Formats: sequence, structure tokens, C-alpha cells
Amino acid sequence: MATEAWQKSSYCAEASNCLEVRLDAEGMAHIRESTSPGEMVTLPAAGLGAMLRAVRTGQVHGR
Repeated sequence: MATEAWQKSSYCAEASNCLEVRLDAEGMAHIRESTSPGEMVTLPAAGLGAMLRAVRTGQVHGR
């Protein structure tokens, strides 16, 4: 399902730093932080679930 608009969680307050996601027609998922909209990570939409599971289980560590 492709969408032109960026989407974020309903749990995210309007002024908060939130991750936003957009799926394109080519099957790619684009992820960005709302405070830095010019920088994004792009990956196949099919891999988005695996990436989110890795973050939730602590397999991915931030800076």
C-alpha cells in the first residue's frame, strides 16, 4: 500500500520528536525523524517489520 503522506504513531504528541514512515509505489519504506525531515533511511517495505522487531528486542543499538 503506497502513500504519499508521511505517517506517525497516534501515540506521538504534535510537538514531540517522532519517527515518520512513508511507503512508496516501488515497495520501499522511508523512515525519518520529524525534527530532521531531510535525512531518512530507506529499505524494502518487506524488511520494515524485521527492522522494527530488531529494535524492539534490543538487537539494534543507537549512538
